[in-house]
Amino acid sequence: MSTLTAEDFEPLRAKIVEFTQQGKGSIFVRLAFHDAGTFHKDLGKGGGATVRYLLGIAQNAGLEFIIHALEDARGELNLNPAISNADIYQFAAVVAIETMGGPRIPFRPGRVDLSEQDAQEILNFHVDHGIDILPKPNNQERLRTVFGKYNFGDKDIVVLSGAHTVGSALVPEDIDPRLPGQQHLVDVVMENPRKTWSLDNQHFDNDYFVQVYKNQWSANIIFLKGEKGKKVWFDTNTAKMMLFETDFVLITNQAFKKIGKLYRDDNELFKNDFAVTFQRLSELGHESTLGENINGPREV
Repeated sequence: MSTLTAEDFEPLRAKIVEFTQQGKGSIFVRLAFHDAGTFHKDLGKGGGATVRYLLGIAQNAGLEFIIHALEDARGELNLNPAISNADIYQFAAVVAIETMGGPRIPFRPGRVDLSEQDAQEILNFHVDHGIDILPKPNNQERLRTVFGKYNFGDKDIVVLSGAHTVGSALVPEDIDPRLPGQQHLVDVVMENPRKTWSLDNQHFDNDYFVQVYKNQWSANIIFLKGEKGKKVWFDTNTAKMMLFETDFVLITNQAFKKIGKLYRDDNELFKNDFAVTFQRLSELGHESTLGENINGPREV
């Protein structure tokens, strides 16, 4: 068992707050998700800072600089060498969420850094079993399968989607104005290709759900190139916000929609539920979750 305590990580807090106040808080959340999210209950392995070795995966694009920033901070602050990078990733996320106005999420150390060989084993396991190692923004039909590997249910999927209330994303470059009259929309969108999912993407609240169910999205669709014609939606009024397929499914899937509207109507409910589920996510790969010892799904 780890002999570290949360107090051992406190020297890092001021640095994370500084980064967050510079607008980088959502990247810490993404890094934490993408590291813990490599976990698979049937393999009994994942997390462990393996994201460092999986930067070639499309979903991990852009994470390298924040990984290096945390490594630099670790050296600068002369942290306890017993502290794992995996623990640092998760600690940074919970500090960033709280700094942005989100809930205080309990943090407990106990993650062990895995090797590059472990990362390759985890990746091979997912490939061999035909499972996405991380959710793909334009593959909503596999969303339940991906979260199922964590033993997460619909409520977990929806509440974690709410993390999109902070941060932004670039419009995919391979847009295809295949519908009549779409070229003007493409031009408008590409004038500023970085889009958000909420009005204030530096503040952690339930506005993601407010915007998902408030805005009209169906008129502004841009397809991506390829046989499947995957889609990205833009808000009709400004085209400053967008939804991927994994966001839009909160509108079209009735089970997800029922949960999402609860969070739209109750900010405190969203924050409380997010804290519980994000802690469970962050502890995938914790020493207490290795092997088969993880909690079952939380359904509505």
